[in-house]
Amino acid sequence: MGGLSAGMTVTVTAYADRLLDDLEQLDWPEGIKAMQRNWIGRSEGAEIAFAIAGSNEVLNVYTTRPETIWGATFIALSPEHPSVSAITTPGQRDAVRAFANRAASLSVIEKSQERAKTGAFTGA
Repeated sequence: MGGLSAGMTVTVTAYADRLLDDLEQLDWPEGIKAMQRNWIGRSEGAEIAFAIAGSNEVLNVYTTRPETIWGATFIALSPEHPSVSAITTPGQRDAVRAFANRAASLSVIEKSQERAKTGAFTGA
């Protein structure tokens, strides 16, 4: 996986579990409880730590499908992610900075609209 090595830790959100369990004790209409269950959401999966080759950086990625991790070919980070500048190689710095500047200029509405995926390779 191109400079990535992974370690895995299984995580379960105990607080969400408690909220979901306690919903059953409420005397609320089932439709309201269903809405609450969907809003709280239960997500069981694994947090996987990817060590970045040639760097001291580690990227922690949560997935509900850890069995598919062997097919991972890249990790996408938001331009604002604190590790972006640390893992960007000198040869990619200008392209990453230009992409980050374009992304920063978009409004919240523009960022949420359906559009083609874009990005810049960090070199890591």
